Amino acid sequence: MLQNIVRMPWYFIQLFTEAKSFKSNPIIGSKILNRMGLHVTRVVFAHAIMKFRMVLLSRGVPKSLKEHYYNDGYMLINDVMSTEDFQAIHDETRAIRSEIRECIQGNTLTQRIHLDDDNRMQSQAIHRFLEREDIQKLLKFAAGKNHLPVSHIQVIKSNYLNAQNDPQKSLHSDTFHPTMKYWYFLQDVGENMAPFTYVKGSNKLTWSRLKWEYQRSISMDKEEVAYAKSGSFRIDESELEALGFPPPAAVYVPKNTLVIVNTFGFHRRGDTDKKNTRSEIWGISRTNPFNPFVGLDLEVFHKLDNWGLKQLRKMKDNEAKKEGKVADWHVIESQDLYDDEVLN
Repeated sequence: MLQNIVRMPWYFIQLFTEAKSFKSNPIIGSKILNRMGLHVTRVVFAHAIMKFRMVLLSRGVPKSLKEHYYNDGYMLINDVMSTEDFQAIHDETRAIRSEIRECIQGNTLTQRIHLDDDNRMQSQAIHRFLEREDIQKLLKFAAGKNHLPVSHIQVIKSNYLNAQNDPQKSLHSDTFHPTMKYWYFLQDVGENMAPFTYVKGSNKLTWSRLKWEYQRSISMDKEEVAYAKSGSFRIDESELEALGFPPPAAVYVPKNTLVIVNTFGFHRRGDTDKKNTRSEIWGISRTNPFNPFVGLDLEVFHKLDNWGLKQLRKMKDNEAKKEGKVADWHVIESQDLYDDEVLN
């Protein structure tokens, strides 16, 4: 209790940031304040400011893609790279040797290589993809941030363990405000390959969605799911119709497709009943949704983002080591993301 009182100024400042945890911040998690509308007020202001920022960064983005992103919650671009460049990217993701971090969730292994400056310099085709001006415009617009996302080579291995309860397979929203994630798929993703699954249009802050957010915010004391307590609300598929949303739909894509998503919308990792692997270039961008400025596209900020991620990972490693555990995102011994089961 005393510790919370001492930290109260910091908890208050967090109200004006992307902080979302109902569990770790007693102001954000206050049932009394949320009954008075604290959570929904943050949601409304965050969405208004982020939409303003997206508009500022929309110049040069094709109208059709903007409309898809605003209306559906994601945009999809096929045949992003030439056949030669795609093959080069494909080959580089298999040739690169670097630190691999892994997260185990249920029966799924997610493994990543951070595309920091060193790794990008040894992967010229990947570097060209990330430096393409039209792609950068799309990513910045979708993120509402004049600043490129942190990117990784990512491999998702489904059904590699005898376990259940992969939290990524539960329909959820990442946080209370618009955020961006992207996937550049390096192989065809069809049925039974744990495809990305999205509720089209659930990125919109409708009146029904706002009422749902309000009800969730005042019932956190009864919530049992840790991710939801941390601000990533879960939703049952049966609730979607009442909110005016369609059922979730799998996003099947051919290789060489870029998918950019607003993860305020409800989404999940798709189902599969077989052991399989999919690979992609993946990135994420989150920003303070209460800051109306889009920021400056300076190289120093990209370097700081990459440096900050490395420091965060080291801190999590040390914390877990003290507790005799491994961090959620821990280093694995292998320097090869792929195994013999990965096909083209």
